[in-house]
Amino acid sequence: MQTVRILTTGLLAALLAACATPGGDRPEFGESVRHMIQVQTYEPGDEVPSLRGENAAAAMDAYRTDRGDRERVGRGMMRVH
Repeated sequence: MQTVRILTTGLLAALLAACATPGGDRPEFGESVRHMIQVQTYEPGDEVPSLRGENAAAAMDAYRTDRGDRERVGRGMMRVH
């Protein structure tokens, strides 16, 4: 009888351990997304960078410039027609 009680207790302990949630010390799911939203959201009083001058012109030139290499794109699975 003692052996059955020990085996039953061991089996119950194994079942309870299997149901435990792994990674309990990890941050909540989605915490990194909430952090990035908070960092990228403007709050009144935050410093706003100026879009005047050479930096803005360089950013617009880079945006408008075609930097794609059609030869490289055509070599992979994507084909340019």
